[in-house]
Amino acid sequence: MYKLQFIQEFAEGYANEFLELESQFAILEKEEGFPIGKRYVGCIGPTSENTFIWEAEFPTLEDAIAALQKIKGNDRHEDLFQKQNKFFVKSYVNVLRSVCDK
Repeated sequence: MYKLQFIQEFAEGYANEFLELESQFAILEKEEGFPIGKRYVGCIGPTSENTFIWEAEFPTLEDAIAALQKIKGNDRHEDLFQKQNKFFVKSYVNVLRSVCDK
């Protein structure tokens, strides 16, 4: 199993604006047939309150990469991303592989 993550640290003081745009991404996922991800904001630990994480699971690495390419190639997603980008302090994509599963 593989997990695709978008990890985005946004500027402090802009949580409402950032998360409003994120709610539009959630709608876009459904309308465009994207993977439906889970959304998190840090509470305790090294992930600060202004860190947002979107993640979705895939059975294969190829499926995770295909989903990433589908998302990146979508004009509506790109338009929303550009609106949200002005709030980013840093942003990156992470793919994790599960281990020790039975």
